[in-house]
Amino acid sequence: SLGGRRAEPITSRRTLGLLAAAGFGLSATTVIVACEVRSYMLAIAFVLVAFRFYLRMIHSESGLRDHLFFSAAVSAAIVTLYATVFFLVAAMIISFVIAVLRRDLGRKFLRLGAAFAAPLLVFAIAYRHHMWQWTHALNYMPELYFDRARDTLSGFLLNGIRQEFNLFSPLA
Repeated sequence: SLGGRRAEPITSRRTLGLLAAAGFGLSATTVIVACEVRSYMLAIAFVLVAFRFYLRMIHSESGLRDHLFFSAAVSAAIVTLYATVFFLVAAMIISFVIAVLRRDLGRKFLRLGAAFAAPLLVFAIAYRHHMWQWTHALNYMPELYFDRARDTLSGFLLNGIRQEFNLFSPLA
């Protein structure tokens, strides 16, 4: 499976990669998300492709091809689903930490920065366009907006965290 092949390079054994793929593929959240007619699964596929090239970029002396494919896959994932920008931010932070720990702030770090530049630009342009188009409140989800008359800031944040936890946790 695609997930198993992506998990294999970061595990100590091939069976752990397959176990990771099975856990991902059979999790209730993945099944529920896959049943919805939305762009989530396409975004996940793009992120898995980007992750493959990201691992090649940080583990070995990779070529320009790996950087270009990573950048293109992350850009496609961001256009498909904005939330995948969190993957990009995590990859940027991890790359910076690895570069500092390896004391490799030279050519490789600059190539990583160039690989991150295009997806960041795609995100900025798409998000700006989206926010210009959707700056008004949507009528079908008023309970998800902060209302000063109804909510305290801490209560609103805790409720949002609880809802996110219940969405992705088997312990609702």
